[in-house]
Amino acid sequence: LPLHQAGSTDNVDKTVNYAEVYQTVKNIVENERYNLLEALAESMAQTILEPFFQVEQVAVQVKKPEAPVQGIFEYFSVTIKRTRKVKAYLSLGSNLGDKKANIDLAIEMLKNHDQIEVTQVSSYYETEPVGYTEQNWFLNVVLEIETSLSPQALLKYCQFIEKVLKRERTIRWGPRVIDVDILLYGDYS
Repeated sequence: LPLHQAGSTDNVDKTVNYAEVYQTVKNIVENERYNLLEALAESMAQTILEPFFQVEQVAVQVKKPEAPVQGIFEYFSVTIKRTRKVKAYLSLGSNLGDKKANIDLAIEMLKNHDQIEVTQVSSYYETEPVGYTEQNWFLNVVLEIETSLSPQALLKYCQFIEKVLKRERTIRWGPRVIDVDILLYGDYS
């Protein structure tokens, strides 16, 4: 979780109550049964992320010292990392080639990323070019997504999509096969 505010203000409201986190995890371990270490770790991670809204990411390691396995070992363990999903909005546009096909391909690439869920897609709409006006009109769409990617990682993936679809940056505000912009990311715009 972001610790800067808690550290700089010495205000307990800017962090989580670790006693509550401990009790939450203790209740899972003592009162629920799982066949797999992975299932226990997943349950713990989700149970921490749900009520403790300040927590952005959790890493859970579960160790089992007495596993039913023949051999010499100290323990078996599973470690998982989970990140809270953030709602973000993306704008996609194209004014070269088959504009709709370009946008649809970019949407498919977003849907195929395991840390991005496309939750809503707007209608397609046409807009006039801005800045450099001697070019075709744009076809545009807006997406609502949920992602566990950081803003920087999401931007990098959007730029990767543009590269794969062969966007060229030759004229500022010029024609493009695809444009993938982040409009909003959580509370940031």
